[in-house]
Amino acid sequence: MGSGNDLGISSHVRARSGNDGNQVLKAFRHDAPSLFFGAVIVTMGLDAAAFCALRRKYDPLLIYLALLARLYGRWVKSDLLSLTMPGSYFFPRLRSAIDFVIPIPPFLFLDAGGFLHRRTRNATYVLAIGTGLLALATLALGPRDLFYRDNGVLKSSSP
Repeated sequence: MGSGNDLGISSHVRARSGNDGNQVLKAFRHDAPSLFFGAVIVTMGLDAAAFCALRRKYDPLLIYLALLARLYGRWVKSDLLSLTMPGSYFFPRLRSAIDFVIPIPPFLFLDAGGFLHRRTRNATYVLAIGTGLLALATLALGPRDLFYRDNGVLKSSSP
């Protein structure tokens, strides 16, 4: 191309983003296995959602499975994605808030499947509300060690 690189990326774009090729390759090599497994998990979730839509019947098990797969196959945690948003105000908050939201769909899945008894169901709803509040607090205030500590206490005190 004339710019001295074989990818056709202008030096202006590289300078503006602050990333060189070595950073991107290092992040990709680090994230490649998790990106692959994340893609597999998200595909399974999309299959569950598509199956539910094709049946045209509300099936909470498939919906909660699709939601869990989407959250658990989180590409948001990859270093590669964070290289595309340097200096973002909202992205680190979203990245941390997802950690607290991930346990909610499995709770709902177990409840919809009838695996929870009444006492366990009530404790599970309290736990889901607690983790949801931690996610909202993370979005509002940013990631804090206190939130992760509280999340650990909530999980360890669950039945």
